[in-house]
Amino acid sequence: MSPKTRAQVYEDLKDLRRRGELQQVGKAALQKLPAAAQKELKKNGVFLVPGFAKFVVVKKPAAKSGKRTNAIAREEMMFEAKPVRTGAQRRPVSASSQRHELFRVLEIEALADRVFGDGKKAKAWLSRPNASMSGQIPLELMKDELGAAVVREALEQIDQGIFA
Repeated sequence: MSPKTRAQVYEDLKDLRRRGELQQVGKAALQKLPAAAQKELKKNGVFLVPGFAKFVVVKKPAAKSGKRTNAIAREEMMFEAKPVRTGAQRRPVSASSQRHELFRVLEIEALADRVFGDGKKAKAWLSRPNASMSGQIPLELMKDELGAAVVREALEQIDQGIFA
């Protein structure tokens, strides 16, 4: 069985949405998310959920025992010593801009897969400098809407046979 191209996966997702089965697939994916997050945090120290949050492993220093003022109760208390420890910290991400950028990239990658008929050829075209774009790399142009429109237009022209 051959692996699916991005365009095929995108079409499958659209088909699931039409049939009303996307919600079940989403629930199954969300149930697997904590295990994937834990594995990724152990491996790289960072786990990104696009449009939601970025989780980062943070090392907390050791704390000595002694009397200190409790920040909540505003009274002196005796605190126990704590060893060096690590934990995950959630940091917010700009949801709207990141979500739009992700969908823009996925849409153009799916279009490139369809135009070239092969994921490897599409990825190669997107990652090489292109003469029709003043020598710029299409993947770098896709960071904003205007650059994405230029890349989309070039792909549509290739699809119509305008570029040889």
